[in-house]
Amino acid sequence: TGFYLKQPLSQVESLLSSLAQQSISKYMAALNVRELLRVGLESAQDCVESSLLNDKSLVNMGLEVVSVRVFDMRPTAELEKALEAPTRESIQQLADEAVFSRRALAVQKERAIAENELQNQIELAKREHVLIEQKGENSKRTAQEEAEAAKITVVAEAEQSNVTAQAKSERIRMVESVKVDVEKQRMAIYKDFSSKTMMGLAARELAGKLEKIEHLNITPDILGAVFSDFLEAGTQKLKEK
Repeated sequence: TGFYLKQPLSQVESLLSSLAQQSISKYMAALNVRELLRVGLESAQDCVESSLLNDKSLVNMGLEVVSVRVFDMRPTAELEKALEAPTRESIQQLADEAVFSRRALAVQKERAIAENELQNQIELAKREHVLIEQKGENSKRTAQEEAEAAKITVVAEAEQSNVTAQAKSERIRMVESVKVDVEKQRMAIYKDFSSKTMMGLAARELAGKLEKIEHLNITPDILGAVFSDFLEAGTQKLKEK
């Protein structure tokens, strides 16, 4: 009929699977789980391929292994969780470290900002202090200059007043000196005058200064003295003739 009386392909499959399992079991027994996962499929594939190529039973059966493919190698669910735990913990630690580093960096930046602000405030305070000192020096210099100017003005005014006072005093002294000289000259002129002549001059000067005579009292004594003077003057005149 053209059909197999038995299942030769199943037998071949079973044989190949058994040989592969034996070789891979020896390979896995020599390594731990982490090393198996680290080396990967290629190393396991090379081990299985080498075992099948060197197996004489396959050659005696007329079979030749052309290539070997290991498609997957994974642990059980429980073992996978156990293996993932350190990785997860490490990832969590890295995440925590990242958060901590981010927070530390934020704190460091905040501290740097605060220090910068403090430095700016210190610099501003220093500049303000210098500005206040400069303003004080300027005010002091201005006050000194104003005081010097006021002093110069006062000294100049005092000197001017002194010069004016001296000039005035000198002028007064000269005027008084002239007056005194005139008075001396006049007194020298009047020195040889008789008392009666002086009385006459005094009366004339007094009359020149009086604007109006309200009352004039002539007593016998005054009239007698006047007549006596007239008679004496007349007699003197006749003698001269």
